[in-house]
Amino acid sequence: MYRARERDILRGTFLPYRLEFSQKNDRFRLLCFRKGDLKPFTMNLGKVMEARVGAFMDVVLPEHRAELVIVTCHVVNHRNAVDRAMIHFADYKKKAFRTDREHVFELEIHCPRGDLTELVIQLLSFGPMMQVLEPASVVGELKARLARQLAL
Repeated sequence: MYRARERDILRGTFLPYRLEFSQKNDRFRLLCFRKGDLKPFTMNLGKVMEARVGAFMDVVLPEHRAELVIVTCHVVNHRNAVDRAMIHFADYKKKAFRTDREHVFELEIHCPRGDLTELVIQLLSFGPMMQVLEPASVVGELKARLARQLAL
């Protein structure tokens, strides 16, 4: 049994692929596949409520690739914000480009879909030095979080 969200409990058979440790989040992740359709699935190991060892299966698993979301931002290079962003997002694959505007850089961050909430919180820490351009779902989440903070 796995607690996927606050109230959602997931049951099923999963084939483990790889165990990872995220030093930044201080948690273990289990990359696995659902037995029925071999779709990739990532579990936070701390949310596993019950596990049993099943029968041995001699199956060749495909490469586990977490779905990546590319978040595009503009960073104003004031007080070394670009250098700080590159260090801050060191755990993610990223690209930085110089734009036509002076002291403004474009930053593309490749983030696994499961880590988007954590990334949104980190993006907010840059304040007005960073403007998130896309995807629209991340921009909407940022706006919603800012509106909740403003309401407080």
